[in-house]
Amino acid sequence: MCRLSGWDVGGWALAAYVKVDVPLLRQTGQRLGEISATLKRAKAEGQGAAAAMGQPDLARAMQEFEKNWRIHRDQLIEQIDGHQTVVTGAADSYRELDSAQAQALDGPPKC
Repeated sequence: MCRLSGWDVGGWALAAYVKVDVPLLRQTGQRLGEISATLKRAKAEGQGAAAAMGQPDLARAMQEFEKNWRIHRDQLIEQIDGHQTVVTGAADSYRELDSAQAQALDGPPKC
C-alpha cells in the first residue's frame, strides 16, 4: 500500500512521508512477468486451431479469431512487459532510497 500524507499546494501534494510496500511491488512485478510468459507460451502453442475444425465456415471464423487475438495478445504482452519494468524499477528505487536514508542516519554527523 502506498500512502501519501502532506499538504496540497496548487494541485501538487507535498508529502510529509510516503509508505510503500516494497515486497508487494516486487511480487506484483514477478506476477506480471508470469502473466507475460504465459501469454508468450500460449502464442507459441495456440497456432493452427482452425485446421482442427471440420466445417469450413467454422474454420474461417477460427482463423479470423486467431488473427485478431494474435494482434491484441502481442499488444497486451508489450503493455504488461512495460508495466513490469515500471513496477520493478519502482521497487528497486524505493529500496535504494531506503538504504541511502538509513546510511545517512547511521553516518557521522556533518557539521
